[in-house]
Amino acid sequence: MSAAKASSSRSYRPTPLFAIDHALLNKNLLRASLDTSWSTWITALRAAYGLPLFRSERSVFRQAAGDREPPRDRVDEFWAIVGRRGGKLRTAASIGVHAACCVPHHLAAGEIGEVAIVAGSREQAGVIFSYS
Repeated sequence: MSAAKASSSRSYRPTPLFAIDHALLNKNLLRASLDTSWSTWITALRAAYGLPLFRSERSVFRQAAGDREPPRDRVDEFWAIVGRRGGKLRTAASIGVHAACCVPHHLAAGEIGEVAIVAGSREQAGVIFSYS
């Protein structure tokens, strides 16, 4: 499938009120819940959302992604191999809160929007719930 055909077959994606990196870096939005060393996660999420990377972020991306170029458009799936205490749950919660609060949704009258974040255990689910 050609790149043009692949992008035209994707479903509609509304433009967020705040880009994911802005939400993660703004202390009035999601920054208050994050630790201080989030540069690699922010770089990975900027790339996953198809946002342009700064020169310093491009080197971080290449180091983490095996010398490949960052995607030009938002990706359909994001996979990361991250060790213990690497921020996976906090990142999942942040992505969920961003999707729920910073992206406009068109719901019918009376509809309630939900964001599902799946955890591997009840303990992890409790941790995610406490972040969001």
